[in-house]
Amino acid sequence: MMRKLCIVMFAALLPFTLFALKPGDKAQEIEVQKWIKGDPITLAGMEKRNIVVLDFWATWLPICKETIPVLNDIQKKYSGNGVVVVGISTEEEPVVAKFVEDRKYIGYRIALDDAKKTYKKYMGADPGIPAVFVIGKDGTVLWKGHPMELEGVIAKIVADKFDINIQKKITSLRDELKIAMEKDNTGLVSNIADDILDKDPSDDIALRCKLYVFESRNKPKEAIEFLNKIQKKLPGHFPFYSVELGILDRTGASAEEKWKVYERAIQVFKDDPDSLVSLSLLISENMSFGTGSVRLALDTARRANEILPADMVGRKKGLCLNALARAYYNSGLLEKAVQVQQDAVSNFAGFDDEKSANAILKYYQEAVEVNRELMSADRKN
Repeated sequence: MMRKLCIVMFAALLPFTLFALKPGDKAQEIEVQKWIKGDPITLAGMEKRNIVVLDFWATWLPICKETIPVLNDIQKKYSGNGVVVVGISTEEEPVVAKFVEDRKYIGYRIALDDAKKTYKKYMGADPGIPAVFVIGKDGTVLWKGHPMELEGVIAKIVADKFDINIQKKITSLRDELKIAMEKDNTGLVSNIADDILDKDPSDDIALRCKLYVFESRNKPKEAIEFLNKIQKKLPGHFPFYSVELGILDRTGASAEEKWKVYERAIQVFKDDPDSLVSLSLLISENMSFGTGSVRLALDTARRANEILPADMVGRKKGLCLNALARAYYNSGLLEKAVQVQQDAVSNFAGFDDEKSANAILKYYQEAVEVNRELMSADRKN
């Protein structure tokens, strides 16, 4: 079962050998039926001036909705560096137009593909979406992968630290890794993953495959030792810490063992609100009952809110408040949790998170009502 789950995960994330363009290839001009949002562009018109991100997506796929804020943040953060994000859909115009109209927060261009011509040029026979292609200022495809991996790639490109030759090697190694995974050759998987991680310690696919090998051999201690080793190369990479905590939780580690990781992560990410929010929720929600930490989850959520800019509003503020409300709830401060969650809901207005935030608010409000009823009953008794 473990092998089947890992193969499914791997197939969902790893680019197939079927896609048409790879890093190092000349990008092909996009063919657009209609621009739903933003001014029309051509790749020819972007050359020598812009880095273009092409995101192939669909309105019906939940993960595509989840990646919209990521693409939004990248467009906003790197627009001054010439980054232009374009979402390309092969769906019908009324469907896409309504989806975009309902999400006015989308801050990048959205285009309708012309009879899937652009999709076929880039994706070939690869069915895996969402998928992102990054095209350099020289018109070359630099990278292809999942939108959730995009932030680190763009950061390297704009800092002139992206090496296309290394990326070509990684792409070739990923093809080999896919074959090795399909054959369940754990020795070869381990060696190829090591080779990729040596070139890019943040490569999520190689890391997951390497950890799969440790798990298939029932070696959680060695897996954590490996994680700690690559953490030293890239200490500010949050997934290392979340994966380590996941391994500890699955293997029945004590609260004391996890506490050491919590404190290490808090120190590393003390000035990073996004990572602090993720850590607070990880401690609150994802650890086996009794092995999290009410105090650290609250302290972490408070810190995330403290270091946000005073004028911050919108989804990022909502996420911080959402984590803080959960921490207050776990601390027994139910009315405080309701108050903060109400603020979170208002910041999520217009975003896809609003519905779930409202559901959580109702849950907290119910907890307050139940608490009052029980307190009243106790006083009568």
